[in-house]
Amino acid sequence: MAYVHPRERQHDAIDVVVRNAARLLAVIAYAAAVVIAVLILAPVAFDGSEATVDTSRGPATVTYTTGPGDTPAAVAAGHGIPLAELYALNPELQALAARGEKLVVGLR
Repeated sequence: MAYVHPRERQHDAIDVVVRNAARLLAVIAYAAAVVIAVLILAPVAFDGSEATVDTSRGPATVTYTTGPGDTPAAVAAGHGIPLAELYALNPELQALAARGEKLVVGLR
């Protein structure tokens, strides 16, 4: 058995304490990161995000207010939609649109 100076044993003990302290600090940092992540993400995971789309109302409509001399065909052509689609979007539409009538010409 070889002789080991007492100071070398002391340095070894300090190294062990430092290694264990570093491991303990890493575990504490990891636990803190998990707690922070849960606190930040909990409102999104359990209450919903502000960025969620509410599809219950359906898509927003794009409207056009008719003017003098407007016809359904002219309105449809002016907005680049087929005349059949204009009638599908506006089931109450008559052959000649009244002046000032709001027509749905698309969906967003």
